Amino acid sequence: MKTTRILSLACATAAMAVGATAFAQQQVFVDNFKNGSITDSDSVPGFWQQIPNDLSTVTEPVGGPETLTAQSTGTAGDDYPFAELSATSLESSFNFFQQPIILSVSNMNYSANSVANSLTEFNFGSQLTVQGGTIQTEYNEPSDFSLEICPTNGPNGQIIMGEKSNYPNHSSPWDSYQLIGPIGHVTAGAQSLGSQVTGFTLVLDSQFYDLTVQLASGGTKEYSGGLNLMNTGQYPWTTGAYAPGDPELNVETQIGGTTNGTDIAQLNIGQLAVSQMNMTYTGAAGDGNYFTAGNWSGLSSTISSTVANTLKITVPDYASSSATFPQANGPTTIALDNGNGNTITLGTLNINSSQPYTINGGIVQFATSGSTDRINITAGNQTLNAGVTIYEAHSAWNVSSGASLLVNGPVSTPYTDMSIDTSGGAGAVTVTGNFTSEGNLTLTSGAGPLNITGDFAAAAAITLNAGTGGMTITDTNVSPSSEGSAGNDFLFHGPLTLNVAAGGTLTIDSYLDDPFTNGVGTYPITKTGGGLAVVAAMYEIPSVTVSGGTLRIQSSPTANNFNYGGSLIDSLSISGGKLDLTNNDLVISYSGSSPLTTIRGYLQTGALYSSTASLALGTTVGYAEATEIGQTSNFYGLPTNSTSLCLMYTYDGDLNMDGVVNSADYQLMLHGNGSDWYNGDLNYDGKINADDWALFQLGLAASSRGDINNLPAPEPSSLGLIVAGGAFLQRRRRAN
Repeated sequence: MKTTRILSLACATAAMAVGATAFAQQQVFVDNFKNGSITDSDSVPGFWQQIPNDLSTVTEPVGGPETLTAQSTGTAGDDYPFAELSATSLESSFNFFQQPIILSVSNMNYSANSVANSLTEFNFGSQLTVQGGTIQTEYNEPSDFSLEICPTNGPNGQIIMGEKSNYPNHSSPWDSYQLIGPIGHVTAGAQSLGSQVTGFTLVLDSQFYDLTVQLASGGTKEYSGGLNLMNTGQYPWTTGAYAPGDPELNVETQIGGTTNGTDIAQLNIGQLAVSQMNMTYTGAAGDGNYFTAGNWSGLSSTISSTVANTLKITVPDYASSSATFPQANGPTTIALDNGNGNTITLGTLNINSSQPYTINGGIVQFATSGSTDRINITAGNQTLNAGVTIYEAHSAWNVSSGASLLVNGPVSTPYTDMSIDTSGGAGAVTVTGNFTSEGNLTLTSGAGPLNITGDFAAAAAITLNAGTGGMTITDTNVSPSSEGSAGNDFLFHGPLTLNVAAGGTLTIDSYLDDPFTNGVGTYPITKTGGGLAVVAAMYEIPSVTVSGGTLRIQSSPTANNFNYGGSLIDSLSISGGKLDLTNNDLVISYSGSSPLTTIRGYLQTGALYSSTASLALGTTVGYAEATEIGQTSNFYGLPTNSTSLCLMYTYDGDLNMDGVVNSADYQLMLHGNGSDWYNGDLNYDGKINADDWALFQLGLAASSRGDINNLPAPEPSSLGLIVAGGAFLQRRRRAN
């Protein structure tokens, strides 16, 4: 048996009944059905497609109206003929999970010879009707909200209305969750209307509905009630790859069972419009209380709960509600204070003002019953001095070019995954607060910059998608006793993906640090996209893969400074991208065979390089086995063992990687008999010849000048000083 789940929110009931309503409307779609084109609406070319079967037809003459005629061929198997208009795409502006919408239909009438078992249906479906040439009717699709008018030929019409959530191969109004049931079938409120239906206005939200029916007699009927269209848990309203809550609109007339080829069901319709219900702030500039009813327009009247509670919606404060702040006369401060807490719940927050709004205090919860919640900033520099709690997996923060949004507060989700996408606008978004996700965390920026200062606490994977506007993250999880003077840990508890678009830059001014047990890292780092990702360092990372663009370790105040840019990883793979060490060192603690030959290949092709060296003649990246250079315990503060490969920014000719070029290096160069750095192959070509000796001379000269300011060489005599200084102990903080 089908059930529904209720999302428990502090300021919204699960099921509500609506009384008389007076909603402010913003029309987003209209078709007057008189332009002579079945497929083109008044506002959107190609909006409709016609789906007749059997002998059914759809026509629209110039001047209107639209006529849908269902007619059977009279043969067995053609006993449910229908004529249908179906939208060609899912429409985000019709999404009643994000804010209430209003479906208005007028100038309806029926042919006099329509049969008694005919009906007309208006429905919002969760997926496209036509998929790959296959027609998916309301009955087939997983989730649907349907309003039926029947019979269409008698004096006493009926209204039947229902919904289904992830309940395919069932009729929404007949055998699913019935809101208004047919007479003689169920008793969910249906009654004889006493007249034919000529139009209706349906206000639809994920938590309530309000239906006003216009009758041919001149009267009206009103139905209202609560809904539990909570798009979460066992029965999500949408499934698969379809946009959460974005519905397809369909209009259909049908005969409910006939084998008579002369039976028809004919609907004439004059206009169909869809609007969004807006609650608009009308308080004066200056200070204002969000919860003062007089500060808002476009509100409904009293809403009494169907579960014996009473709730007055006087301000936008429930799941799927929409709050709009229009042009202000001056800087305006909004206080979140209702005397009984300071939390509001919204589906959409709109700020359309060149003058700044500041929303102070409390928590703004975003809940859209599983759809995408939205913050839309079209102008001005807007500030949200409040925490943000996101109940959905997808959140879109759209800030227009020239505008900005500053969030001074933590951002969290109490459930599982969280995705925040700012790519819908070119304005700046700044967050000064922690990000906490119980599952995967995804952040996406576009043409506008996204700047974040706060601690990241994701229970699983983190994906950072930086657009051309860039993304900057400064993790403020500071532990001076466990990190050096550079500062901060960016801890992640799942795979970390740094995806940067070509021309974009992602900067993480923190250590990328994999929490580990007994020194063993778990989660990999992957750099993708053609752009640049800059990080402070990488520590205890099992694998690093660079498949696009450049991954750069940011330059340290002094070369090979363990407390800043020193990195420790277990494996490195570069394919189609580059790793830039700048002036830092790197230890690869491998298992199995040594990656030395692979690393030399990366250095030779420039896939692994130092941008600092390209600016300082006589400097480069050196590499050697820890066993070759006698550093099997630590390398400039980084822990090593007998299966460690060491890399560092140093001078050409510093074969033993002690930070200087001297006679010891000359002797190695003179007697080298291998094809790697330690034996004198300074240009990574696998040979030792005059080219390498020329580089040696350049490095010797640079070393004599002290062109790089490196740490003291990690010789045994100085190791005690390093340990006494705390660097080694700082970095090996959890190895017990």
